Amino acid sequence: MRKIHRALLFLAIFSLAPAHLARAAYYVIELTNGSRVLTDSYWREGDEIKFNYVNGEVGVRTANIRRITKKDGTAAHPAAPEKAEGSTAPEQTAVPGEAEGSATAPEQTAGQTPSPNSQFLAEFEVHKQKFVLVPTMGKDELAAYSKELDKFRNKVLQAGQGAALSEQIQEIYKMYDVIEARYKSFN
Repeated sequence: MRKIHRALLFLAIFSLAPAHLARAAYYVIELTNGSRVLTDSYWREGDEIKFNYVNGEVGVRTANIRRITKKDGTAAHPAAPEKAEGSTAPEQTAVPGEAEGSATAPEQTAGQTPSPNSQFLAEFEVHKQKFVLVPTMGKDELAAYSKELDKFRNKVLQAGQGAALSEQIQEIYKMYDVIEARYKSFN
């Protein structure tokens, strides 16, 4: 998922950069990973900042945006994403138009990086321990457990951790196969 975002951002910069050379003002959207995106306008939809890209639009979550700055003039723009110098974990700043205490503002202190992987791994271990009981479960229990696994898998994928937890996702699919076989044995 991350590679897709980077590829889209890379394409957006290449397609949008020449259009900005003739403009008097533009916006620099700095991402938390250090990349920069240049655009002549942007807007907010839900928890995303969106901007035009070729025949469509690109959306970036506000949690992934470090800051947005407006630039005047026709300065030369970089043709590719640049990494910001300095620390590998930049400080979070408020996005223009976003209140500091709003629900979408990232709440992170300097030097503290949450590890969603450890949370997901712990939850996966709980599901794995419950999986041992599949041979003794009834139809209703199997259906409920399958839904639990599906919710967990979707939560991991929506958090963008599918690549980091690919082995666990594959194991969940194997668990689905065993659950399906057990479910079919009731018929």
